[in-house]
Amino acid sequence: MRFKRDVPLAIMLSTMSVSALAAEYSVTPFGTMRTEADSNKRLTTQDSDTTFGAVLDVGALFNAANDSSSLNITPRFSIGRFSDDGNNVDQDKEDYFLDVNGAHRFNDRFSAGATFGYANAGVVGAELEDIGLVVSGGDVFAIGNNTNLNENFSRETISGGPSLTYIFSEKDSLTLSGNWADTTYERQDTELADYTHYSLNASWLRQLSPSDQLSVSVFMSKQDPELDFLVRNSAGPSPESLNSEYDEIGMTLGYVHSFSDTLLGRFSAGVRKTDGEFPDLIDFDYNLSAADAALINPFTGLPVGAVIDRLDPLLADPFFRQNNPEFFRDSRIVNRVYQQGLVDNTGLILDASVEKQFEQTTMTAGISRASQPSGRGLTVRDEIYFDAVHLYSDRITASGSVSYYTTESISEETFQNQSIATDQLRVEAGVDWRWTEFWTVGAGYMYARRMADNADSADGHGIFLTLGYNGNKYSISR
Repeated sequence: MRFKRDVPLAIMLSTMSVSALAAEYSVTPFGTMRTEADSNKRLTTQDSDTTFGAVLDVGALFNAANDSSSLNITPRFSIGRFSDDGNNVDQDKEDYFLDVNGAHRFNDRFSAGATFGYANAGVVGAELEDIGLVVSGGDVFAIGNNTNLNENFSRETISGGPSLTYIFSEKDSLTLSGNWADTTYERQDTELADYTHYSLNASWLRQLSPSDQLSVSVFMSKQDPELDFLVRNSAGPSPESLNSEYDEIGMTLGYVHSFSDTLLGRFSAGVRKTDGEFPDLIDFDYNLSAADAALINPFTGLPVGAVIDRLDPLLADPFFRQNNPEFFRDSRIVNRVYQQGLVDNTGLILDASVEKQFEQTTMTAGISRASQPSGRGLTVRDEIYFDAVHLYSDRITASGSVSYYTTESISEETFQNQSIATDQLRVEAGVDWRWTEFWTVGAGYMYARRMADNADSADGHGIFLTLGYNGNKYSISR
């Protein structure tokens, strides 16, 4: 696991940075114990029993800072144990996270920053939250096997990147930033492909007035799925000579306006252009026994072998590919043949929100559209959301949120014809009581509904209790 090789290097560099700071050092521990009961935690269409579980989430924020530099290191560990939902699916998890970010101001005009991140999380929760996939006992299958997976294997992501900011005047500044992220899956025989994602961004910020801000950004990104995924899982000729990548360029225009001391609006819109290449399945052999081939298909009245021979023209039909994904999972399909598939797509980028603060209530509403990488190729996510927090007193806080989002593949044609088209609705409400200065007790309700093309919808209800600790900040100076 690359964690053992890369993380010590990151910690060593961070320690060197800390030692160079004649600074204040601090550590703030935090943690949450959450117990929950969910009627359908995985949002699967299978009949499910209520799942009971508990999650312990603990971590700490380490900080070092002086007049010109700062460094934050946040390790976090999350362990969860859940009862069986009646489908013999493993939902237990042991997730690990590490976030490191630092910044240094060289002078009044020039500053630099850098980030590093490590995440090792179970796919059951991660893929459902990111792109709406039910992995264990759901949408994801082992290659060459028409049985879906029943284990919560891990997804590891290592990421990082630098940023530079130069202030030209009181009104104008320029920021250049880059990011690299490498994602690998513990299981190497599934329809989820390892990938690497790169991005570069340049943003110009103009302060028009004390209440108005204008920005212009240009960006480029690249997603590289691991090509050996195809070689490893292809039963026929190796498609290693084919390209598999998504290249994207785009531009956005942003505007921030403060209507008053309690009302703030943000708006950003632009366009992106995506070009992609992927190995496209165009032919295969169907390995039937003589007895199977002679069986009569009840719908056509023809031998099964003859029906298979007539499937070739359907392979060129995107509608057939989109609506019959299970056909390509059959273990009797052998000698797959690929050609170079192409993606040419242009789309809108959007990110808009408004925030209103009342005397005891804060409300935020927003809408967004953006592309994001995944183990199923490049996807587009549309989201609309509303959040509210109300302070009943110094000790009691109520909160609620509603979000609806859709996730679709950038193109209907993807590797193994496994494009994504899912919708999710999530509603959550809760109350927290600050028991002491550092301890809080909470309770809440959640509802989720998942809708996918060519599949029944699934929904789930849940209730939860939490015990939270936001620890005392321990500081030293030198």
